[in-house]
Amino acid sequence: MRRHLHGHSVDTLAEKGWSQKGNGELLDLAERDGYDVLVTTDQSLPH
Repeated sequence: MRRHLHGHSVDTLAEKGWSQKGNGELLDLAERDGYDVLVTTDQSLPH
């Protein structure tokens, strides 16, 4: 996906060191780090 989002910063959970974090903690970390968009295939993540 990164190659299709020219001009945008794209990070993965592995790159951030967040691979083992739970859904709630991931949302908190992403918000705290200033992310505007979170893309996931996790169907158990609440809307």
